Amino acid sequence: MDIKSFLPHLLSEKDRDKPWEEWVPGAVLFADVSGFTPMSEALSVLGAEGGEVLTDVLNRYFAAMIGIVHAHGGQVMKFGGDAILCFFPESSLSGKGRQAAGSRQQDKTKLPNLELGTWNSEPGEEEGGSISLLRALHAARQMQAEMPRFQNIRTPVKKFALKMKIGLAHGECLLAGVGDPAVRCDYVFAGAPVDATSDAEHHAVAGEIIFAGEKYKLQSANCKMEEVKPDFWRILDVPARDSAETDHANRTLKGAATTPSPTTDYGLRTTVSSYLIREVHDLVSSGPKAQVAALLEIVPVFLKFTGFAY
Repeated sequence: MDIKSFLPHLLSEKDRDKPWEEWVPGAVLFADVSGFTPMSEALSVLGAEGGEVLTDVLNRYFAAMIGIVHAHGGQVMKFGGDAILCFFPESSLSGKGRQAAGSRQQDKTKLPNLELGTWNSEPGEEEGGSISLLRALHAARQMQAEMPRFQNIRTPVKKFALKMKIGLAHGECLLAGVGDPAVRCDYVFAGAPVDATSDAEHHAVAGEIIFAGEKYKLQSANCKMEEVKPDFWRILDVPARDSAETDHANRTLKGAATTPSPTTDYGLRTTVSSYLIREVHDLVSSGPKAQVAALLEIVPVFLKFTGFAY
């Protein structure tokens, strides 16, 4: 197990002396699942066996969903219990597209031509527009299409079903590295699009994808949508990709599902290791081995800070 796999690839590219910050354009996807809480409560009566069953289900679910995200050019930025917050960087915009995206921040009346029916894996082929949003839309659709696999989960206690809601948004996000490498570090992934995905997910019901933002962004992607409330849109259909891109995504997805070769290279910088809590770091750095889950009684503390102006 590689300790670097615990961090988004985007972070490892940009990490440097703390503190640092950078604004990165792209699409944000927030997927929340219902069903794990009653499952964990029911399985807790089985002790260690219940923990292993729950871990197996979690592994199968997250392996499927994260594989889809990676296959569409996205990265998992944060886990929130059984929810995942993902980012699709706007790395495939051509120079003209980047200038157009930047100009929108200056003048909302000057909108680029965003007519896109498919997306391409090679940068520079588009005349402008959000390739990241289209990739996030395709990923969201495929993630929902995978959920029937988790509608009849058999456990020693009873059967369970998982249901998922997805919120999407697009714009510039704040990525920052904070903390002291000698003590503990963390990375910040924030901004209006991140907040908007949570709001969008709250307007969804199980099986739905809700986009928060301007209608023209969905129109440019040739999506079919309906308004839920002002600036919130239910995605009804996403245009299919061409066959070459579908094959590329399927190959990537298949590769993501393959178990990587064990590695014992843990000679990473202290600043990278400090992103993990000490207990997790010690488990990972001890080398590949079977991890047995444990259900522990703990006291969670949640602190929320308000008043930030991005």
